[in-house]
Amino acid sequence: MPGLTRRAIVIQNTVKEMTSVTHLLDAIDLRYDFIVNKFDQVKEPQCEAFKQQIQNETKTCNLKNVDNIWFIAAESVPEFDWLQMMNAWVPNNTQ
Repeated sequence: MPGLTRRAIVIQNTVKEMTSVTHLLDAIDLRYDFIVNKFDQVKEPQCEAFKQQIQNETKTCNLKNVDNIWFIAAESVPEFDWLQMMNAWVPNNTQ
């Protein structure tokens, strides 16, 4: 895993479902992002609360190396800011 330049962990409902992987990455000091899949299954009134829940879980699980959390919904793939995610993943090569 250290040779990988980007590590993305796909979750669906909770950060806790992947804590064994994230604690391993934290233990060997590797950075990673979460991709929350099927975000469109969260009903509109609960979207912000769900996002906050995921943020809080990263803190309560003592995850140290989370860089970004991306919320992706199949129903709104065209609206997702793919460029922002790619810019976060691709190192800036201006020298």
